[in-house]
Amino acid sequence: MHFTIEELAEDIGGGGEAADERAGALSKGVLASAEAAAQPPYRPARLAQVDEMSLRLVHCLGTTPWHRHTRHSEMLWVREGRLEVGSEHGSTRLDQEDLVVIPRNTIHRLSSAGRAVAISLVHEEVPPNAHMGLMGETGLD
Repeated sequence: MHFTIEELAEDIGGGGEAADERAGALSKGVLASAEAAAQPPYRPARLAQVDEMSLRLVHCLGTTPWHRHTRHSEMLWVREGRLEVGSEHGSTRLDQEDLVVIPRNTIHRLSSAGRAVAISLVHEEVPPNAHMGLMGETGLD
C-alpha cells in the first residue's frame, strides 16, 4: 500500500489540529508541519518521540558524508522516491516503501539523484544536525 505525504499527514495529524488537552489523551503528530521544517536535504525534522527513540522525516537529495552511529542502529523507510544506501558492505537501492535497518557502527552514506522522502527512527541522543553525518559529526575515528 502506498501513501502520499498528504495522506499520511491526515492519518496521523488531521492537518494541524491541536492535541486534545484532556488527561490521558493521546498526542497527535502533524506530518505536514514537520515536512515543511525538513526542506533542506538531509536535515531531519522530528515527527514524534517514543521513549528514547526519535521518529524523523528526512528529505533526501544529493549525498551525505560517510558516517556511522556508534551507539545505536538506524532504521530508514522510504516514503517517496528512491534512495541509495552505501555501506562498507556494498550498496543497497531502496525504492518507495522499502525499509532498511543500518546496524550500529556500520559506516554508511545516503544518496539520491532525485528528491526522496524517508522516515528515520534513531536514538534521541543524536541531534538532528548530526543525524546524517552533517556538521562534521561523522562518528568516524
